Amino acid sequence: MKPKYYLFVIDTNRYAGNFEREMCAYMTGQIGDCEVGDKLAKVAEREIPEETEQFEDIIEQVPDEHGCYRPASISIDINSVTIYFRSIPNPELMKILKERAQKFAKKEKIKVLGFRLLEYRETYTEIDIDG
Repeated sequence: MKPKYYLFVIDTNRYAGNFEREMCAYMTGQIGDCEVGDKLAKVAEREIPEETEQFEDIIEQVPDEHGCYRPASISIDINSVTIYFRSIPNPELMKILKERAQKFAKKEKIKVLGFRLLEYRETYTEIDIDG
């Protein structure tokens, strides 16, 4: 089964719900329907213009519980930022993601504890209801 999408996860020491969309915008230049992080996305577009175009091609917009499409969310552990991708970023883009995450974290006094790349698959398993 083909992955539905890939998740680039930034583990931090703080509640990610306070900054996940802004961090994604600064790292990639991508924002969601709600346009949170618009100013930081423009910073990314100025600082890494070619890469923001590449990110636009591979970042997945995923609906939240209210139907608002966005490229990032908090992870189930709450202190991690998840950015959604249609395909795995190449090594150069991975390097940029890590560098910009660290730079954003330093400005916001957040500690980055690590990075992970996950593959998300949606599967169904039939349960025998007659036995």
